[in-house]
Amino acid sequence: MPYLPTTTKYKWIRQIKKDNKIISYSKPEYRKIYNSQRWRKLRAEYIKHNPLCVICKKDNRITEAKVVDHVKEIADGGDVWNVSNLQSLCDRCHRVKTARAVNNRKKKIYNKER
Repeated sequence: MPYLPTTTKYKWIRQIKKDNKIISYSKPEYRKIYNSQRWRKLRAEYIKHNPLCVICKKDNRITEAKVVDHVKEIADGGDVWNVSNLQSLCDRCHRVKTARAVNNRKKKIYNKER
């Protein structure tokens, strides 16, 4: 797998490396949200009422939802506590959706640099 060199003379590569750190989901503010009692209660209640993965359901598959996901991600300005911004997903669909969102965010940052 290709990797970015630790030292480089090309400014745009160094900038991408810096920007990738901005997109991290291990930010303290995200940890505070997901570890809060309010989020745990909201998540449990939402899963209870929406037990199936919405993406799998659209594809006529029945899969148990394990994750409560934000339709518009918090990093993109989505509301954390608004129930209309939540959806139930299985692990696989959540990984795919999140990876796409992160890649789109990286592309936006890269295109702004150019």
